[in-house]
Amino acid sequence: KMFDNEIFLKAFEIAKISKFTTEQMELYQESLNTYRDIHNVTETARIEGEIKGEIKAQKKIAVALMEEGATDEFIVKITKLPLSEVQGIRKENNF
Repeated sequence: KMFDNEIFLKAFEIAKISKFTTEQMELYQESLNTYRDIHNVTETARIEGEIKGEIKAQKKIAVALMEEGATDEFIVKITKLPLSEVQGIRKENNF
């Protein structure tokens, strides 16, 4: 139990890795690179999904404001969507 501390566990892991053969070290590094690549891809996809969701929500708000008669300038101020985007939404929805 004394060595269950995170610092000791990390130290043991480093000691274990330092004893790797050249081939084992290459495989270990390849494994780390693969892990980092997968992590980065999934993190990027998550962030892109959040951004798309936020934009979709802002577009819904823009439509609701248009239904209430709001001006394009007001909609831009509230949603932070570009004016050209707001004008496109207005045109698509026949407002």
